[in-house]
Amino acid sequence: VPTGTIGSLTSLEELSTFSIYNDSMGSLKELGYLTELRVLDIVCQTEQADTFEKSLVEVLSKLQKIQSLDILIYGGDCSLDAWAAPPRVRRLRLDRCWFSTLPGWMNPCVLQGLSFLWISVRVLKQEDLEILGTLPTLSYLNLKVDQENVRVTGRYCASECSFPCLVFCSLLGFGGPAVFRQGAMPRLRSLRFTFPVQEAREILGKSGSLDLGLGNLPSLQDVIVRLRC
Repeated sequence: VPTGTIGSLTSLEELSTFSIYNDSMGSLKELGYLTELRVLDIVCQTEQADTFEKSLVEVLSKLQKIQSLDILIYGGDCSLDAWAAPPRVRRLRLDRCWFSTLPGWMNPCVLQGLSFLWISVRVLKQEDLEILGTLPTLSYLNLKVDQENVRVTGRYCASECSFPCLVFCSLLGFGGPAVFRQGAMPRLRSLRFTFPVQEAREILGKSGSLDLGLGNLPSLQDVIVRLRC
């Protein structure tokens, strides 16, 4: 696409799938002119990590009408700590885009209509999981954390009345087992999670038994467990 073409499409509301490579970084910056965009799906492959991250955050910050955003990064990871999602967003798929911690804007006061969330967080705390559980319309959650590398261990709990609309849930990379309390995720049908065997043994101590509470999920139909030995 000739330089300047994308940036001139200022009335465009949907753009997918748009690929960005090392030699097309100018096209990424042009996306910032498309302030009417409601749907954006981009695939990025670049070796210029610092420049790319800065440009991506600047562009996304200008797209305040976005309702559906898909980003897939190839050839490395990307940090989005400096970005805040617009309040109208209903779908976020940020694949290989990391946040250091759960962003402050990730709460029901800001994202009242969010139904689809694919997010990666370096460190997740129990209170962060509780915040996610209060998102009123969330039906799909793919949550990946980096506890395997930072060695933060502990038991995570989906508490009573949390995730009221969730149908699909994937919890990957956790440094401790997740437990599901009575009343959590009442509509959940499909569950994927990582079970860290050694960390679980350390938490259990001499008791040697752990009830994850899968029996507390009344709508559950499909479970896939990844054992990390």
